[in-house]
Amino acid sequence: MGKEVDYSILKEIWEKDYTITSQLWRNLQKWPDKPAIIDPLMNKTLTYRQWDEESNQLAHALLDAGCTTFDSIMGDIYNCYEWFILYMGAAKARCIFASQNFMLPEGQVSKLMDDSEVKVFFYDVALKNMALKAIDMCKIKPKFCVMIGEGEIPEGHVRYAKFIEGKPKTAPPTEKDVKMFDPTLLLYTSGTTGLPKGFVLSHACIFFDCMMNAGLHKIDS
Repeated sequence: MGKEVDYSILKEIWEKDYTITSQLWRNLQKWPDKPAIIDPLMNKTLTYRQWDEESNQLAHALLDAGCTTFDSIMGDIYNCYEWFILYMGAAKARCIFASQNFMLPEGQVSKLMDDSEVKVFFYDVALKNMALKAIDMCKIKPKFCVMIGEGEIPEGHVRYAKFIEGKPKTAPPTEKDVKMFDPTLLLYTSGTTGLPKGFVLSHACIFFDCMMNAGLHKIDS
């Protein structure tokens, strides 16, 4: 018979390495100044270094706002570079990013806010009127409402740039505790036949999906 093997060490390595935060860190070491995100809507490009640094700032801002492990934040925003900041920043803070179709009406958005018990609600300035109605309609009010973009800001809300202003660009203390089976992304369906339904994705689910697609489509450096 073969020798008994202790796999606990491998388990510890896998739990910390197979996460989206670790994957960004590895890409940052290889290609810090290569483009990571290209946003044609805003004509903006972020390198891996810039993506990491702004995500760190957001993670620190979320922690300072009182978010704790597996709290939810929500983004009612377009398909823009900020989506990736919310996605990665929430992961670094060990929070869950709840994302839904930006075309949903305020009634459905308010239901999703209650469903996910959102602590911080982000919205695009172009969706401000809808967002204000959704906030007014939801039963569980977010602690902070953050507007992305320029324009007049509603009373009691904070602009995104101000929300992350002055926050460290280094990794938050929570990042070292991120594990592969932590929930990190809550995606809502479009609700074509009824109220949108949410499903939770772990780091492992997203990580291995990315690895599979990289191999399938022969994506390299």
